[in-house]
Amino acid sequence: PSNDTCGGAIVLSGSSGTRADTFDGATQTVVDCASGREIWYRITLAARSILYVDSLGSTFDTQISVRSACGGASLQCEDDDCSTLQEQLVRDVPAGTYYIAVHAFSSGTTTGTVNLRWGTIATGNGAATRILGNGRFSGTTSGTGITSGTCAGSGPEDVHYFTLCPATTRTVGVTTCTLASWDTTLYVRSAGGAEVACNDDACSLQSTTSGSVSGPGVFAIFVDGFGSSSMGAYSIDVT
Repeated sequence: PSNDTCGGAIVLSGSSGTRADTFDGATQTVVDCASGREIWYRITLAARSILYVDSLGSTFDTQISVRSACGGASLQCEDDDCSTLQEQLVRDVPAGTYYIAVHAFSSGTTTGTVNLRWGTIATGNGAATRILGNGRFSGTTSGTGITSGTCAGSGPEDVHYFTLCPATTRTVGVTTCTLASWDTTLYVRSAGGAEVACNDDACSLQSTTSGSVSGPGVFAIFVDGFGSSSMGAYSIDVT
């Protein structure tokens, strides 16, 4: 394949997308993630982001790794998600160029098709926390930088992100009502930055929002301040 080596990595352009590539004739150039061969992709992020990649629907047992240098050590190696032999890799990363390898789990795999999906969600310099289900999650936006405002929010912000498997649809609900003492806004984004839901002032100066999300993919809940001085400790209830 043209992307058989890291130096020939196919560029993933845009903030989200899908592609299918042949695995026929691939060779093995790294050994720190799987026992089989691999093909390569490259993505450049202009800002700190949540990076999501999956190989769901590929025709063989895969693993995925991500690296910050061509041929460098793996930052993360992922195997077997969503009750499949394919993967969802998600990671909070700073701005830069990243190299993604899709590996065959077995050294005996020499042919097949890799189905690749990718997505990014830009974040600020506040906390970015992965959540795995319902619950109450706490943090503070004090001392974080202000990023692009949305849903009437222009203050510092934190992010809580989660993934969904294929054929999964959920209504995600989030609230800061009685859980913050300052003027909050809430919004939910999907890969590529599309806004799913947002709210300001549902309960005095606090917020409640909900929206429908469908997998596979990554989604992020932003806890934002209405104004540049709106910040502080908070909790959110997520359902």
